[in-house]
Amino acid sequence: MKLINKITIDQSPMPSALTVRQFTVFGDPGAVFSLTITNEDNHFYNFSEELDKNGDLKVAVAFTSTPASLTLKTI
Repeated sequence: MKLINKITIDQSPMPSALTVRQFTVFGDPGAVFSLTITNEDNHFYNFSEELDKNGDLKVAVAFTSTPASLTLKTI
């Protein structure tokens, strides 16, 4: 079984003008993880995993009451 050993992320309150929060996942190569982000109202961050015409990842602009999470990612 491949394991996730550690996740590092700044958990301080995030200003509304900030659109990026870096995180690092440490684990065995091939380990799989997902991520769910909620705000103080228990609304879910609407992860956008679409690329724009320049190949850049589109940024989600809002939280939603509908459960949402990052699709499974492999280290």
